[in-house]
Amino acid sequence: MADLVRTHLPFVPSFLLKYQLRSDLLITQVKCPVYVIHGSQDMVIPFEQGERLYKLVKNNGEFLHLPDAGHGPLLGDERLRAFLEQTLAGE
Repeated sequence: MADLVRTHLPFVPSFLLKYQLRSDLLITQVKCPVYVIHGSQDMVIPFEQGERLYKLVKNNGEFLHLPDAGHGPLLGDERLRAFLEQTLAGE
């Protein structure tokens, strides 16, 4: 969360955040596979933050990069459907 505040509201001091939401620290404790799906056109969470978070994953998983996707719904995205089918089938 502090990274997002620095990105979108750089004038706000991070100590004002009541909840830091340190995903970077918490992700290292996850014991199951982690799948990150991120669009490089995301205007809310910068793509680089998704990449950086995935690099901290300790277990198996996968990073799905959707080059032309933003932060919005991806329900009709064929790449996401194929990814989910493959992942849920355990292939």
